[in-house]
Amino acid sequence: MIKLIGIVIIGISAAMIGYKMSGNMKQRITLLDEISKILQEISNEATYSMKTLPEIVYDISKKDNSVCNRWLSNLWERLDTNKDAHFVNAWENSMECLTQTTLKAEDIELIKPLGRRIINLNNDMLAGVIKNMVETIDV
Repeated sequence: MIKLIGIVIIGISAAMIGYKMSGNMKQRITLLDEISKILQEISNEATYSMKTLPEIVYDISKKDNSVCNRWLSNLWERLDTNKDAHFVNAWENSMECLTQTTLKAEDIELIKPLGRRIINLNNDMLAGVIKNMVETIDV
């Protein structure tokens, strides 16, 4: 009888661990999808509006209160307060907001270099770079 109870407890705990892991994977995929959409939105704004990158980041960060928008708000604050004088530094330092999510370190390392690649590009080139990055992080 004790063996049977032990087997049942092991089975239930394994199922609960699997359920928790599944939930984390779903959150990660949702977050990557949201980041992909935001990057596409930055690309569209850069292509069709006459705004600067900081203005685009500010506008997108004010849309709702998701994790990605908190990340963009952090980026905007760094640019606005000159805590990081250069866009690339602000971009890379704002990634710390994403480390507290379900994203893996590899996911963040894919997004981090984008700050270096998008600076000094005209709007059409920026759209192409972001499109390639979105294809890279698609899950």
